Order: sequence, then C-alpha cells, then structure tokens
Amino acid sequence: MNALAPLLAAPFSLLGAPVTWLEMIAFVLALWMVFANMRVQLIAWPLAIASSLAYMLLFANSKLYGEAGLQVLFVLVAAWGWWQWKFGRQLDGSALQ
Repeated sequence: MNALAPLLAAPFSLLGAPVTWLEMIAFVLALWMVFANMRVQLIAWPLAIASSLAYMLLFANSKLYGEAGLQVLFVLVAAWGWWQWKFGRQLDGSALQ
C-alpha cells in the first residue's frame, strides 16, 4: 500500500477536478508562507520548504517529474534564503536583517 494514499484521497471536486488532501495542505502552507513574507517573518522560509516538498510529492505521484524536479530547486533556494536570513552578513559584517 502506498504510504501517501490517505493524503492522495480526494474529499471533494472543484470545477470537476478532484482535490486531494495533499493539494490542500500544500496550498495552505504556501498561502501561510505568502502572509509570513508580507509580515517579514522568519517562518516563511520553512513554510516555503514544506509547501514545496508537498507539491513535489504531489507532482511525482502524478508522474509530472519536471514539475517535481522544479520543487527540489525551490526547496534548495528556500533553504539558502533561510540560511542567509539567519546567518548572512553584509560586507561590513553587520547582519542582513
């Protein structure tokens, strides 16, 4: 049995297309990330990573491997951004924030 099967169940359809739990989770995480970015909050970076990982699983399960691969890039860029936010320094040694 596929470990993702419960997350890939579609509790409802929207405009004739099934919407899975994993899609809803990824969407909510992405939306939360946008609001956190608007408020300049550090939590936006891990939310971006979690959302991209959820979308990566969703796309890979749908055999959309190019889209899944793109999510890997988004995870890497978000991880780099998170690192820079926490530990990055300007040329004069001061924090980036």
